[in-house]
This record gives sequence, C-alpha cells and structure tokens, in this order.
Amino acid sequence: MSAPSSSLESYFTLGLHKHFLYTRLNAEIGGTIRFEDRPFFTTVDDLNLELLYTYRVVDWFGPYGRFSFESNMAPAWQELATPHTIQKLDADGNLISVLENQRELKLSPSFSPLELNAGAGARFDYTFGFWLKLSARLGLAYRHVFTRDLYIVNEIDDDTQTITLNPVLSSSQFGAEAALTLDLTPIQWFTLKVDASLLEPFYNWRNPVVDIDVDAAIRLSSIASISYTLRLNYDVQMIDKVQIDQYVQLRFSYKIY
Repeated sequence: MSAPSSSLESYFTLGLHKHFLYTRLNAEIGGTIRFEDRPFFTTVDDLNLELLYTYRVVDWFGPYGRFSFESNMAPAWQELATPHTIQKLDADGNLISVLENQRELKLSPSFSPLELNAGAGARFDYTFGFWLKLSARLGLAYRHVFTRDLYIVNEIDDDTQTITLNPVLSSSQFGAEAALTLDLTPIQWFTLKVDASLLEPFYNWRNPVVDIDVDAAIRLSSIASISYTLRLNYDVQMIDKVQIDQYVQLRFSYKIY
C-alpha cells in the first residue's frame, strides 16, 4: 500500500527599518506502508528549521548570523527483494551482530543523522521586479552532525546473500561558507528555486560539503501544483559519493496569513 507524502511548511519574515529576520520550519514525510508487521519505508523524510538575521547597512548588503537544524522524523528502512543475512560492524571493523533471513534493512533510527549549522558573515541581496530574487552569503560556519546508530552499506555479496554494514561516525567542520539562493518566477504559474551552499573546512579543504536543492513548480490552481525536486549532497564525512534524491509530487497547499 502506497502512502502520499504530507508536509507542513511555515514562514515568518520580519523587516523593521534595517533589521531583517527570517524563519522557516519545514516538515515533510511520505513513503510506502506494508502490511504483515513490516516497517514504513520512507521515500521523503525531511525536518528542518532555519533562522537568519541580517542587519542591512544598505538595502542590498549587511552582516548576517544564522542557525539551522536538519534531521529525519522516521527510521530509515530499505526494502530487500530477497532475504539476506545482515552483518553489522563497529568502527574498528569488528563484527557485532548478525541477522539472518531479513527482508528489510534498517539504516538509522528516528532523528539520525541530526545536523546543526551556524554561521556569520556578509549577505548580499538583489531583486528585479516581481520575478527575480537573488541572495548570496559569504562568511564562516560551523557544522556538527550527530550519527546515532547510523549505518551505510559497505558490501553486498550476491553469492552468499550477505550485506555488510559499516557505522557512520559523528563529525564536525569549521571553515568558510558560501551560499546562493535564486528565486525565479518568469510567469505567474511557474516558479524555480535554487539553493546552493558550500562549506570549505579549514583543516580538510580537499573535502568540501556541498548541498544543492532545486525545486520547480507548475501551479495548476490556487491550491494545487505539480513540483519536481532535485537534491544533491556531497559530504565525504558521511559517505564518499554524491547522494542524489529526486521526485515529482502533486501538492496541495493553503496559505494562512
């Protein structure tokens, strides 16, 4: 049985003379429900909070301070086509558990990983009419990721039907950050939003943390729209490859003023 995704998104913006405060809370979850005491397999699971304060020296420039929180709400399960034996290793590579004849694979519990971000620097804003908004940040940032019982697949042996899991360790980075946000509305029924950020750690500059989110939406009515989301993340501290998520959704939304 497939379950539609549900989401709650809340914005609060306060502009008072030279002070600008922006907050955003987003919670979205969706996936597939199986019967026979099987777990909920998520396809979308996102919980994040963003806080941003800017003091505008002029209309288009000012120093900023920010904080963000990001995690998942449900445990992460992966469905297996055939029964497998699951081997879990510890950080030193020692075998700590073996589960046989498993049809699903648990990679993390709820609220893992949990990511905290903070930064400060200079913010630049540009607006052209109603259809283009552009903002950029350049500064210093600190990021810490808590990985409670988070595992990744290290090896799959098809001959023995065995999957080996390695733990992901908590990590932190401090370095220079750069971010770019583009909000484009060329016509009334189409919007494109791009959020890109880069954290360049001082102690490990060869392994930056890169996040890119692209959202394109076609509005069908005042409450309905079709959206396409593409998310790319590269963080060698978590997994040494680019992680890509993409999905198409039919969304219903209502604004409360």
